[in-house]
Amino acid sequence: EEAGPSDLERARSLDSGLAEALSSVEEPKLGILWAETINFVSPKYMAATMILTRLLLHMRRRGEAGLVDFFEVGAGYGSVPRMLSAARPKLLDEGFGVRSYTIFDLPSVIHLQRWYLNKTLGASVELRDWISPPHDATLGTSKDSWGSAAWEAGGAASRLWPEVGGDLDLARPLRVDFVEPDHRDLFVHLFSAAHAHEVEKAVQQRPRRVLLAVNSWHEFVMEDFLWYYNHFVVAPAWQMGVDWIVYVSNREWKNNDLKEALLL
Repeated sequence: EEAGPSDLERARSLDSGLAEALSSVEEPKLGILWAETINFVSPKYMAATMILTRLLLHMRRRGEAGLVDFFEVGAGYGSVPRMLSAARPKLLDEGFGVRSYTIFDLPSVIHLQRWYLNKTLGASVELRDWISPPHDATLGTSKDSWGSAAWEAGGAASRLWPEVGGDLDLARPLRVDFVEPDHRDLFVHLFSAAHAHEVEKAVQQRPRRVLLAVNSWHEFVMEDFLWYYNHFVVAPAWQMGVDWIVYVSNREWKNNDLKEALLL
């Protein structure tokens, strides 16, 4: 039986420009034992190219190209942020500016992601781990840093996200935030404060937010599932509400039907 087209080929048939931009930097051979003997391309790499091509194509058709902040729930070893970081210059030619990337995951997995991204991207990425909260030195304990003034344009919270309000600077490394469960409420509060004023822009001028949850979010117990649902899906844009969600799940998983019902 003849094999059908690969996800990489399907992505190119959907939009060759986007697919070529995403796959312009080949997959690192790090950790692939037989990489020196065969020309191996992992299914994960091909699937990520397909998923992101479809996402960005739909966004462009809706007139929602431009700056994008990505959030991922459960990021594996970090293959998607690596792909997007490496593709940033070519994606800009396609109309998309990858402005930031945030991973929500467990501490042990974050250690692996940091190692992988350091090894594969080096100085082209800025890694910020919230297990050592970066706000301490930046914000301190003054009322101006935590009161209503922190939510204003140019307020104290925006110092944690200096790219907000400006044009995309490809000379600046892509910052990847790693957020483990103990610090996710702190992250959401400060992110909301730093980005709240962007909601005042016309809808088509506002940077878009994308939540990626591929074979991860559906595995959570309902209490943890609802934390992400309440903060990303039903929350308003001036908090952490996202514009686009990529959700892939195993329909045989316990309570998956209930979770799908919430999202649909």
